[in-house]
Amino acid sequence: MKLLLPESIGSQRFRQDLEGVFENGRFPHAVLLEGTSDSTLPIAKLLAAACVCTDDTARPCGHCAGCKKALLDCHPDISLLSGEGGARSFHKESITFLRSDAAIRPNEAACKVYILADAQNLSEQAQNALLKTLEEPFSAVQFFLTAENASALLPTIRSRVQTFRLESKISQPDPLCKTLCEKICHGDEFGFLCECAQLFRDKSHTDTIFHDMILLFRDALILRCGGKPLCDLESAKLLSKGLTKAKLFSLVRIAQEEQNALHHNANVPLLLTHFASLIFSGEE
Repeated sequence: MKLLLPESIGSQRFRQDLEGVFENGRFPHAVLLEGTSDSTLPIAKLLAAACVCTDDTARPCGHCAGCKKALLDCHPDISLLSGEGGARSFHKESITFLRSDAAIRPNEAACKVYILADAQNLSEQAQNALLKTLEEPFSAVQFFLTAENASALLPTIRSRVQTFRLESKISQPDPLCKTLCEKICHGDEFGFLCECAQLFRDKSHTDTIFHDMILLFRDALILRCGGKPLCDLESAKLLSKGLTKAKLFSLVRIAQEEQNALHHNANVPLLLTHFASLIFSGEE
């Protein structure tokens, strides 16, 4: 049985990886789609449709009753859960409901499907509750999680899901992100902190900056190694010329760790000051 994905979804490798794990109409018990919410949620819904599709050759077929209901967001065996949009707004009560509902047999399909959108917003209590569900899975239940950054999830959660990363291109990184990259290349820690001051009261913008910088550091490292960057070429070139491979690798790790701390409600001014101290420490 073949998984049928439009060519407009992700890269060829991304589609091939998903097609490779689709066996007998089922995916691995829990799948994490990492990427921007506006990209990963439609894919999760499409994969959910494949789970409830009844076609014997290619899924989702788009024509059977299961597919039609799934694509109209009205299939009784597909549930979409999410928080209220902010960090840690996805509470334990939602996972408690999921656990009790998952114990009930499917209404129409061969399995029940749960989409946990923006899973990076799961509170620590919710993640621990979800972990128990993933450790003791129900036989006819499928989970799809979406998250902008998998590192925001507990390591124990990440170890029990199969992750597929949807590479996102930044046609124009945040202007402040470009400015900060220039300060890094010029070794201007004071200028870097002055620019960061505008983020002290804006957690959402800070999260965006971390997200963009992680991708730019990664692409600069790819460029340094002779590869083709996936994001903004100009900024990646600037970073790759001014920094060593070891430093770029270190910056990817540092930015990921700092963004994870932000998701756990770290104080923004202190976090950015710490971020700057690590960047300009001279260590690689």
